[in-house]
Amino acid sequence: MKNLEFTKPAENFGEAIIVSNGRLGAKSLGGTGHETIKLYEESLWSGAWYDRNNSQFKHHLGHIRETISQGRLSEAKEEAFETMTAIPARHTEYRHAGEIHIDFYDPEHYGFSDTTNEDRGNFSQYDSYKRQLDYSNCVSSSQFSVQTNLPSTADFSRGSTGSSVTFTREFFASVSGNVLVYHIESSIPKSIFFRARIEKDGCAKKLTYTNDTVAMLDITGIPFCVMMTAGVSGGTVKVHGENLIVEKADEVTLYIDIESAYRFHHFRAKSGDVHKKPLSATVKCADLALRRICFASGTSYASLKGSQTTACEKLGNRGFFEGNEELVSRWNYSKYLAFSQYGYCSTLPKVTGGICSDINADSIASFANRGLYSAGLYSLNTHLKPFAKRMLKKGMLTAREMYGIEGFVCHGPTDIWGDTAPCGTNLAENLSPLGTLEIVRAIMDHYEYTLDRNVLKKNLKLLKSACRFFLAYTVEVNEKQNLVMVPSSNFAIGEKQQAEDNSAILEVFQLFLKAMDYLGNNSDSLCIEVKAAADKLLAAKNSEVNKSGDFIFDTVNSIIACRISDSKVEVSLLENATGELATGSLSRIKIRGNLWADISWKDGRLESGRLYTKQGTEFLRCLTVIYHGKEYNTQLSEDGSIELKNVLPSTF
Repeated sequence: MKNLEFTKPAENFGEAIIVSNGRLGAKSLGGTGHETIKLYEESLWSGAWYDRNNSQFKHHLGHIRETISQGRLSEAKEEAFETMTAIPARHTEYRHAGEIHIDFYDPEHYGFSDTTNEDRGNFSQYDSYKRQLDYSNCVSSSQFSVQTNLPSTADFSRGSTGSSVTFTREFFASVSGNVLVYHIESSIPKSIFFRARIEKDGCAKKLTYTNDTVAMLDITGIPFCVMMTAGVSGGTVKVHGENLIVEKADEVTLYIDIESAYRFHHFRAKSGDVHKKPLSATVKCADLALRRICFASGTSYASLKGSQTTACEKLGNRGFFEGNEELVSRWNYSKYLAFSQYGYCSTLPKVTGGICSDINADSIASFANRGLYSAGLYSLNTHLKPFAKRMLKKGMLTAREMYGIEGFVCHGPTDIWGDTAPCGTNLAENLSPLGTLEIVRAIMDHYEYTLDRNVLKKNLKLLKSACRFFLAYTVEVNEKQNLVMVPSSNFAIGEKQQAEDNSAILEVFQLFLKAMDYLGNNSDSLCIEVKAAADKLLAAKNSEVNKSGDFIFDTVNSIIACRISDSKVEVSLLENATGELATGSLSRIKIRGNLWADISWKDGRLESGRLYTKQGTEFLRCLTVIYHGKEYNTQLSEDGSIELKNVLPSTF
């Protein structure tokens, strides 16, 4: 897998390389004389959860519907805006954890005290610069050379001519240590000098732990602590004020941890509203951070990096794509982001832009990353079950308080607490109850890719409650022959809007009925009611099921689209393998039915293909392969594999 490479430092964080292990994340600019690292932790949101449900809406719903039926749409919108908008309008927001600034200087600028972030010494005059991301171990690095006046013989240089020194800096989010690790080494001994500090606007307090560790405490949201310590070889380390100062070192490793009060059971149980002095929580966070950093720094850098390579092997041995060079590069980076942001240390679903999102107003809009499944990294999606449980409680409260309906509802974007009330003031985008579909899809996706029945059993109450809400909220029209949602999702009137709304509701119903089929319980009384309601929906076919916006999933879906129907897997081959995707190969790709696929094609025609499953796992044996518009029914062998050339005509 070709590494991602650049020939100059990043000019902004949009160009920065992301490192993450799922819990911790960071972006570094890769500067020479001044390095800036932006820090993230998945649980850092702007505050506690509070009941934002606007209970007035249930008392105005009847009047809003009557106003709509009379064609007074503007009045209906105004009344809905006033009574449906949550109080306050937005839920909590995702935030970064601050920045680390490192000012490097050379021996001639020993003791430099200027507070600006400009290059000092010869760092602005560098050459042979290279910044890269190594996919094999998820390590970001930068390397460059600068001029030095130090005589090489005086410092026992490692093969240097004495006219220049080469600095190598490596940065990764350790899986084994669960900390951020920033390592610096140089080609000439005793040539590393820098001053590092943690910065964040509005932080509550900064602390010094011994002579090599600094910490920052923050209470502007969920209380948290950022801690940094330095391990030095061949030099000195000290703390002056808030500055961690290293001088005359051969090698340096910075260990950085971020701990938040969200990790405390009592804090989560109270949804962050614990009515205590927040600084007391940050002190406890500092204790946890110190413990984790001490453990990590007690391990050699080489050992941490070796463990990182082992942990990241999964990134390289699953989900291969070969073909158009630009698409391959994008595929590899997308897979890296999926792997790192939902990594082994992750415990929460991610915001729309990922763990390293810089948008304060960002929110959790996707509860499962379909790219994780397609790339075979589904085992990292561990957050779904506990998060769905949290959302169920909030969603049932929203249904009851806002709508006066028993059931479950979600209005789209949510936050760390699983907030289900409307978020924002845009009628079309924020006040629709159709966000329920996203969590229902996520549950069913997880089952269909893994055949894990427990995920259905544990979330069956949510699926049933979602159906009960829409059964109660939709209105019968045309002499009770059809169902519509009033008000519509964007308050538009017409068949098109009704079809779009009903398509989403129909999919919720269909996915629930599928779940009941999988569990062998489709004679349940609720199933009968849901089937009858589905027949009354105006939209007879759901066209939204495969839309995701995920590059990996969308690419796989263009080559080998799958769905489960009547206990068999329907595999459509090369339906959209055109343009840049006309020629290529996929290997170790996860598809529905707990199956894997290897496939190669040229000019839109299949060259070879194999479907298989892992030994000893449950899988769906019956297949329908659709190729060039024709269907071919077959079955996997007893060992769980099949060659597509034995299914399709000999000419392919």
